[in-house]
Amino acid sequence: MSWSTVPTDLDLRRLHVSRAIRRVGIILLVVLVGVGATGWLGVKSGAVSASAAGTGLDVRFARVARPGLAAPLVIDVRRDGGFAGRDVVVEISTSYLAAFDWNTMFPDPLDQVREGDRLVLTFPAPEADRLRITLDARLSPSVQAGFDGTVAVREAGERIVAVAFRTEVMP
Repeated sequence: MSWSTVPTDLDLRRLHVSRAIRRVGIILLVVLVGVGATGWLGVKSGAVSASAAGTGLDVRFARVARPGLAAPLVIDVRRDGGFAGRDVVVEISTSYLAAFDWNTMFPDPLDQVREGDRLVLTFPAPEADRLRITLDARLSPSVQAGFDGTVAVREAGERIVAVAFRTEVMP
């Protein structure tokens, strides 16, 4: 006894709907792969700057990040005429730092002290008129919502220039 695999009742409308659904699914898949290939779904950098009293502060940060991916945090401190042998003191909000799994910081600070919701880092005076601090980190997989950060430069215990920024988290 043999069984036929040919359907006995072909409903053309049902076949057309099924084909249309498959086509829409394939188009959506191609669009998703295309968007991923162009980098639209990855980390997006942002930058903020401020200056006061001859000191400039530029911070490049992850404006949009995804959990588990590397996210930049680069802090540039500039001083007209150089730092004259004085150490550079930078403070970063600990709530911002807590969102990351940190690998390393370059250069290494001479000293680091936590003051409330800020981490205060002291770096040796650079020979040039600019100090670049690079923090290598990835966004912690447990972070699922956006968060704010601040970076400031201090002199004689007082903030002389500061910037604020926000990192949004995408799934």
